Amino acid sequence: CNMTAVALNALLSDQRLKENVQPVCLLGPYFQQCETVEALLRFFSRSKIIKNCRSVLELPFNCNIAIGAPGVSHAERLYAGIPTVLVPQSESHRALCMNWRDEGCALYARPEPKHIARQINALIANKFDRAQAISRQGQQVIDGNGASRIVAELTRRGLGI
Repeated sequence: CNMTAVALNALLSDQRLKENVQPVCLLGPYFQQCETVEALLRFFSRSKIIKNCRSVLELPFNCNIAIGAPGVSHAERLYAGIPTVLVPQSESHRALCMNWRDEGCALYARPEPKHIARQINALIANKFDRAQAISRQGQQVIDGNGASRIVAELTRRGLGI
């Protein structure tokens, strides 16, 4: 399933989002539905595609919000302070999305355009209050010191290297 198209259709399903959001689509080197994404992006007044994107941290500009899946890219978004509406791409993703939501590090949306649009609106409501809270929490959780904490915990358990 082309979740990028689902996310773009979510933005297009809400007139306010369609008029005010300037989507940036990060497409990895193996993404095969570029034509579909390009066709959907024509409905927005301003948009960008970045192909062969390997890391959110390589972006030459700031993003205020994101729609994405859990995984390494979400950790990068958290580190960069980009609040995200997480959309599962599989049943195993659903639990990850819910856990990030429960941790205060994302909003969760079912892979349905109307639900994604509602969650984006919740993220940006009240002058981005929810987005700012998620950004702050995410940067506390993903602080770049995970490896040190893992080593300390292994050492504490007598499993040190």
